[in-house]
Amino acid sequence: QRDYGALLGYCASVQVANGMMRDLPPFVYAGDVIHVTPTGNGKERVELGDGPPYRFDVEKRNGRWMIVAFKSE
Repeated sequence: QRDYGALLGYCASVQVANGMMRDLPPFVYAGDVIHVTPTGNGKERVELGDGPPYRFDVEKRNGRWMIVAFKSE
């Protein structure tokens, strides 16, 4: 329960947080495979993992980086 509350603090919406809780395993290790790509002003895509990749779209809002989209492949 506490983890979900903390996750909500980093996500722009409940839907994004729910998707992450559903699709992410309890432990994710990015290893040496992490890519950060600027996608716009105050926007970035973060891809990590050497197995099926995880993708996080983040935006800077009110001085904070927020996860606005999440996808696991």
